[in-house]
Amino acid sequence: MALVFLLLAPLAFGRSFWLRDTLQFTYPLKAYLAERLRAGELALWNPRLGLGRPFAGVVQPGVFYPLDVVLLVARYPRNVDLFFALHALIAALGMRAWLRARGS
Repeated sequence: MALVFLLLAPLAFGRSFWLRDTLQFTYPLKAYLAERLRAGELALWNPRLGLGRPFAGVVQPGVFYPLDVVLLVARYPRNVDLFFALHALIAALGMRAWLRARGS
């Protein structure tokens, strides 16, 4: 849990460290998805990519992923940070449960 805390510590100070590919690829996809969800629409098509591309049928945005509800909690980019932080916490708890099951 200490490792997860250290990993997520920049979020407590208003900073985001999810950079590189995440900043250029995942952030815009999740921001668009959150925008459509707030508007009460299902994001089927993304007109901002090229001349428009299918959005719901692509795996990366995760349009039908249940934990996308986290994207509605805060505004961009905080909502994407919370999205990643939740997954880091779930991974840590899953690792803890797996290690306990293995007798560690």
